[in-house]
Amino acid sequence: MKVIKDGQFYKIWRITGLHHNFLGLSFVQGSEAPLPRIESLLSEKCCSPEPLDSNEVTKEVLRGVQEANDLLMTSYRVESILFDANDTPPESTYAVLAYLIVKSVYDEVIN
Repeated sequence: MKVIKDGQFYKIWRITGLHHNFLGLSFVQGSEAPLPRIESLLSEKCCSPEPLDSNEVTKEVLRGVQEANDLLMTSYRVESILFDANDTPPESTYAVLAYLIVKSVYDEVIN
């Protein structure tokens, strides 16, 4: 999976067989970041019987970012989250995607 920068957002896609997920994150400086804004994009419904739960996606994204911060000794804070509510579950996939975004941003900064 590759992370791209598109304006203020870092974006990643995961497509494996019938499973697909998209995540976009923007970050804010400082240790006291407000709760992130979340925006659900609605693609054509294809595989998931019901939309993903945005609260669960947010929780998993924050978990993934925190895990990356803990491992990398960084302090990235999420400002905004973009995802497609019609992507495939489980929401825990978004923790992995968020982790990979932070790792990619970190790698870009140190290189």
